[in-house]
Amino acid sequence: MHEVTDGTAPQVAYLYAALDLLTTPLRKIELRNRLLIYCNADTWAMVEVAHFQQRLEPPKQAVPF
Repeated sequence: MHEVTDGTAPQVAYLYAALDLLTTPLRKIELRNRLLIYCNADTWAMVEVAHFQQRLEPPKQAVPF
C-alpha cells in the first residue's frame, strides 16, 4: 500500500494512480482523495509561511476537503 504522507510519497502515489495498470479503480479513487488532502495541507502551509514572512495576520483557513 502506498500512502500519501510527505517527501516523495505524493509523487509515487500519483504514478501508481496514473500509470500502474495493476492499480484498481477503487485504489485510484483512494489515492486521488489522499492526494487532495495532502496537497490542500501542503498549499495551506505555504500560504501561512507567506503571511508570516510579510508580517501579516495569519489567514483564516477555508473548510478542508
